[in-house]
Amino acid sequence: MIGGVIVVAVLVSGYLFVDMAGGSGNCSDTTAVALNVAPDLAPTVAELVGDSLPQDLGCADITVTALDSAAAAQGLVGGADVPDLWIPDSMAWVRKANKVLETPVELAARSVAVSPAVILSAAAGTQPPASWLEVMATPEIRLGNPVASSTAAAPVLAAVAETESSNLDPQAVSAALVPAAQAQSKHLSADALKSADGAPKVADSVQASGGMGVVTEQAAVALGPEFHAVVPASGTVFMEYPLVVSAKPEQRAAALDAAERLVGLLTSDSGGAALSAAGFRTSPDAPLDGGRGVGPVEELVIGDAAAAEQALSRWSALAVPTRGLVVIDVSGSMAASAGEGATRIALTQQAALVGEELFPGNAQLGLWAFSLDLGGPQKDYVELAPIRMLDAPSGGSTHRDALAAALGTLGSMVKGGTGLYDTVFAAYQTVLDGYDPSAVNAVIILTDGENEDPSSITRAQLMEGLARMADPARPVVLVAIGITDDADAEVLAEMAKVTGGSSYVARDPADIPTVFVKALSQRQG
Repeated sequence: MIGGVIVVAVLVSGYLFVDMAGGSGNCSDTTAVALNVAPDLAPTVAELVGDSLPQDLGCADITVTALDSAAAAQGLVGGADVPDLWIPDSMAWVRKANKVLETPVELAARSVAVSPAVILSAAAGTQPPASWLEVMATPEIRLGNPVASSTAAAPVLAAVAETESSNLDPQAVSAALVPAAQAQSKHLSADALKSADGAPKVADSVQASGGMGVVTEQAAVALGPEFHAVVPASGTVFMEYPLVVSAKPEQRAAALDAAERLVGLLTSDSGGAALSAAGFRTSPDAPLDGGRGVGPVEELVIGDAAAAEQALSRWSALAVPTRGLVVIDVSGSMAASAGEGATRIALTQQAALVGEELFPGNAQLGLWAFSLDLGGPQKDYVELAPIRMLDAPSGGSTHRDALAAALGTLGSMVKGGTGLYDTVFAAYQTVLDGYDPSAVNAVIILTDGENEDPSSITRAQLMEGLARMADPARPVVLVAIGITDDADAEVLAEMAKVTGGSSYVARDPADIPTVFVKALSQRQG
C-alpha cells in the first residue's frame, strides 16, 4: 500500500467496509467521512479510496459501505445512519429523497460512472429486439423489481423516450404497462418462492435458469463471455451514478471537500481505468474496450419528465407484489353522518372494497379493526383477516372473498374511543415480523380521530419505536389516511415520515374512496 496506509476491508452480509488508519502523510489529523455506494460500484470505489493517501482525499478518513440504493434512500428519509456522501445508481433516488427531506442532499457530480441497460441472455446469437416496447411485450423476460432497482425501471423510461423520438402515440406505453406489469408481478412472486432471501436479482436468475432479463452492461460483463448482451435498435437509457453530499450541517463542509476530491479521483486516468476494468463506462459515448459489452449505442433521452414519472409510478404500483395490513378505525365517531344517508364507516368500507379490487391475486392483504380495548383489556385492536395471498383458498372460497366479508362486519363494531398509538405500533411490528423481500410491505391505516387511550404509549414513544424498527434493508412503509379534519393530521404525517411512507387527509368524507385509491397507487412511499 502507498505510504504505509493500512486498508482493512471486511465483507459482511453484503456490506463492504474500507477503513484507513495510520500513515496519514501530510495530514496532522483526519476527518471521518461515511460514504454509501451502490453495491455494483462499491468495490471499485473502495479500491480507489484504499489506494489513495489521506491528503489526496482532503485529509478524509473515508469508510465505504455497499448499500442498495433503495435501502440507502429509505435510510436517508427515515434518518437512520445518514452518510456524509452517497453514490446511488440513479438520479431517481436523489429526486425521491429530496421530495421529503427537510435538508435536501447536494449534487457534487451528476455521474461518476455510467452503464447502459441491456438485454441479457444465456443463448448465443440472441437477436436485438426492435424496440423497448417489444421487450416489455415479451412475457418470459425478467425485468426486476422497480421499487428496489433502477435497472427495472429502465424499460419503461426507454419506451417513453422511444415514443418521443419516433413521434409514436404516447398511449402505446400505457397500453404495454398492464400486461407487462402483471407478468413481472408473477415472476417476482414465483422467484421469491424459490429463494429464502426473496426474488433473486435478474442477472442471478438468468445465470441460474437461463432465459432473458434486463440488466446493466456492467452486470452482463461481470457474468463472463458465456452470457450475451444486446440492446434494441432504437438505443437504450443509461444508469448514472451521481455523487451527492448528504452530511448533517456540522459535517457538511468536510464532506463537500471530500466529495470534490473523490470526484477528482474517480474522473482521473487511474479512476477511469479502474471503472473500465470493472465494466463501467466513463461516459455514454465511451464503449468498453476489448470487445466487451454492447459497443457504441445510441442514448435514449427523456424529454417529457412528467410523462416518464407518471409511467414509472404506474409501473411500480402494478409490477411489484404487495404485502399489506389494512387497519381501520371503528371508534364511535366513525358512525358520524357523512351526508346523503352515509356514515364515515360506510364510506370507508366502500373505499376498502374498491381498493381490494385493485390488487392482483398474488397480493397479500390482512385486516385489523381498532378502537379502545376492542381485542380485550389493554388491547385496542383485533385481527379480522390474517395477511394472506388474495388467491389463497379460504373456507371453500378465496382469501379475497373472506377479506370482503370481514370488511362487511365493520359497521357493527363501531363504538368507543380511538386507540391509535398502540395499534400503529403493533401493526408495524406485525408486518415487519413477516417481512417479504419480494414485495412492497406496508401498513395502511384509516382513522378519523386522535389517540384517546390514556394507558397507551405516548406519541414520543410511538415515534421512537417506529424509528427504531424502521430498517432501510427491510423497509415497511406506513400509509396514513385521515378521515375529515377530526383526524390528527400532524401525527399521521409524522408517522409516515418516520417510516418513509405517506399521509393523506380526506377532508370531505365523500372523498374517502378517491383518497384511498390514490394512497394505494402510491403505496411504495
